[in-house]
Amino acid sequence: MDLTHEKMQYGYTDYLTDLIAQMTYQQALLTLVQAQAMRFGDTAALYQALGGGWWNRSGELASHDVIATR
Repeated sequence: MDLTHEKMQYGYTDYLTDLIAQMTYQQALLTLVQAQAMRFGDTAALYQALGGGWWNRSGELASHDVIATR
């Protein structure tokens, strides 16, 4: 996009080409954000599938960890 914009400033391309490059760039950013959102959703689903909250359990697991570290 930057190269196309620079070419337009020097007269090597027209405004339409610059707009297309900007649209392509914005679409790529949107796709990136959608992929990140999917990854976060998949991570949440994984935690839920693992039983959710296993890292906050007190009692049996916590006492086992203390014994294992002695």
